[in-house]
Amino acid sequence: MARTPSPWYWPERNGWFTILNGSRHPLGEHPADLPPPVKRKGKWVVPSAVATAFHALLAAPKARAPKLPPRADGPTVSEVLDKFLDWALKHKATRTFEWYRDHLQNFLNHLGPEPLPVAALKPFHVVEWADTHAGWSDTYRRGAIVAVQRPFNWAAELGYIPSSPVKGIKKPAARRRESHLTPEGFAELVSHYPAGDPFRDLLEFSWHSGCRPQEAAHVEARHVHPAAECVVLPKEEAKGKRKVRVILLHGPALEIVRRLTVLRPTGKLFLNEDGRAWKRFAIANRFDRLVLAQGIARLKELGIAVDPLPRFDRRKFSDPTALAAARKAHLLAVRDRRKQVLKLAREHGTKIAAYDLRHGFCQRMLESGANHLAVAELMGHSSGRMVAETYSHMNRANAHLKDALKKAAGGDAV
Repeated sequence: MARTPSPWYWPERNGWFTILNGSRHPLGEHPADLPPPVKRKGKWVVPSAVATAFHALLAAPKARAPKLPPRADGPTVSEVLDKFLDWALKHKATRTFEWYRDHLQNFLNHLGPEPLPVAALKPFHVVEWADTHAGWSDTYRRGAIVAVQRPFNWAAELGYIPSSPVKGIKKPAARRRESHLTPEGFAELVSHYPAGDPFRDLLEFSWHSGCRPQEAAHVEARHVHPAAECVVLPKEEAKGKRKVRVILLHGPALEIVRRLTVLRPTGKLFLNEDGRAWKRFAIANRFDRLVLAQGIARLKELGIAVDPLPRFDRRKFSDPTALAAARKAHLLAVRDRRKQVLKLAREHGTKIAAYDLRHGFCQRMLESGANHLAVAELMGHSSGRMVAETYSHMNRANAHLKDALKKAAGGDAV
């Protein structure tokens, strides 16, 4: 069912937009004489000038995506990126569109408010942008650079620009995550959440089904087939949109799904404490909070501490201007100290990701003697190659491989 178009505010652009016929249309900047935009009951409070522009757009004979305006020096970077996002919104999955949107907006913020012609864009702009994010891993850095390169390759393919100005940037090699949860590690993980906790339900379902994190967050009651004890995601809703995804259920995963389908006969099965569907950033934040809690506990065990700041004493300042400046400086110092504590905590905590549960499922199945082709089918891979490669890379237990070798050698292998 198509979503009813309505105006929405984009903070990074300080402007109002709407999605109509699969394309994004600008409705104008937020009026400077009005308070900042707010939401009421989940909907934007739209200024009258923006509402007028919105209704004029709806009344137009046929609203089309804005074309790149002709310029003597060619289109600007932001114009090409906007045009690409309009295309991605119509032709890519929502998560893919959001991935591009977030990276491209971050890149534009780095370039600054002045429009930069595509002809003036150089590879060093992208490299310097990536260098400002010291916390990015090699894999994430590679993906971010690809996200910026793709729109210009696309624009060159369609003839919007003669060629991409950011081709040939050397990118770090992607590194595969080696971590996976053991049964002991999973038991320790879920012990932090009481039975019935929404996050615990999500963790247990993922652990016992081996599904992808986004698949667990996507499951609805309509996908559940109780008699067959499975979840079926149609081809158009599955990863890659090439084949139907079947998630077989047993034990705790089956019990959780049966309980949640009764509670939520429509909509997403797995909701957070606020009754909202789980997003990937929300899941990552829950793991990050756990890592911080474990890290802070470890710091206390080791006796590592960051010196506390002295309490702010406003009585030392009689001048209001000096008081305001001192208070601001104190708040900055408090923020810096908090960053130091969090950095230390992360260094002493054990990093966990949602995919570690899926890798743990793969590990358990293979170590139990299951054929890698069967494991690939359970995990939703199109072939056994992914399981074989990932398993050989991350697994260190080889007892079942030795057993297979002994059987093949007639029991003579040592």
